[in-house]
Amino acid sequence: MTQVGAAAAVTALAVWSVSDLVETEGDAGWIVIDEAAGTFIATIGLGWGPGLVALAIFRVADIFKAGFPGVARAEKIPGATGVVADDVIAAFYGLAAGLAAESLFF
Repeated sequence: MTQVGAAAAVTALAVWSVSDLVETEGDAGWIVIDEAAGTFIATIGLGWGPGLVALAIFRVADIFKAGFPGVARAEKIPGATGVVADDVIAAFYGLAAGLAAESLFF
């Protein structure tokens, strides 16, 4: 439950901290707290091996949004929520892949 709380806290912090920047900067590449939130979510409850799988799939889903239903759509949500939402959705793809890897290989 500690990981879930940390993921929720970082996600909330990401939305809050990006809210002022999004008006002038948009989803600038140097804003990375949304990726931190995604990393926290993608690795909830996973060990090293499955966690690495989860991180890889999270990054792939975040980069190639169109290939993962919901990720590109979440990015179109206005404001700070949209900046963070695509990473959150991509993180759930990563978490699912990590959980699958854990049950199959680890």
